[in-house]
Amino acid sequence: MANGSTPQINRSGETPGPKRLFHSVREIALIKDKTVDPGYGVLLAGTVMGVATVSGNLVPYVPTGLAAYGENCVAPALADIPSGTTMSIPLDAMNRFVVGENLIIVHNNAGTQVLHDGGAIVSVVKATDYSATITFTTTTGDTDSTVAAFASAFVETDPSTPFTKALYILDKDTDTGKGEDAKGANVSVVISNAILYTTSLIHFDAAAVTDMGAVADGQHTILK
Repeated sequence: MANGSTPQINRSGETPGPKRLFHSVREIALIKDKTVDPGYGVLLAGTVMGVATVSGNLVPYVPTGLAAYGENCVAPALADIPSGTTMSIPLDAMNRFVVGENLIIVHNNAGTQVLHDGGAIVSVVKATDYSATITFTTTTGDTDSTVAAFASAFVETDPSTPFTKALYILDKDTDTGKGEDAKGANVSVVISNAILYTTSLIHFDAAAVTDMGAVADGQHTILK
């Protein structure tokens, strides 16, 4: 035993189970099978999803104003991004960026979100045991996209600003994998005819409500 051989009882902390997603009956909801691009790790039921403009596969929706580490909808820059067309990201995230997809770079400037459309991804290559390098088409034109400013990147799901659009809600937890061998996942998503618990929705901001034509009703969100 880790604490010695003397008789003892070691109690671990208890954590709550998964939140309920459906308030209405799941079987009457409009649900469809989809494919999620690889490299996002575990995505929980209730995660808001968009559609990559090139691959047509699902990727996590990026809430308006979000440009911070710790969120699996964006990949953080590992180094300051020069005025050019390259970016260093964690190796775990490399497979979510596919050649031909449009790369969006985002950073915080005194609390304001700044977006840059990097255009089509030219290449994604492993650089070290922990990092990969993305080469994209359109130069950033500035040196403000820094680690200190939480510079991050995501795949475009809408051609107009803010380059992200909410369309679906993940129905169940799924693992898309991480790193250079990540393969993605087959999932099911909620489209409409459902009443969901708002607190179970992940990254469901005001813009997502508008995108999906949803209705906020107390503790519930109604997908018509």
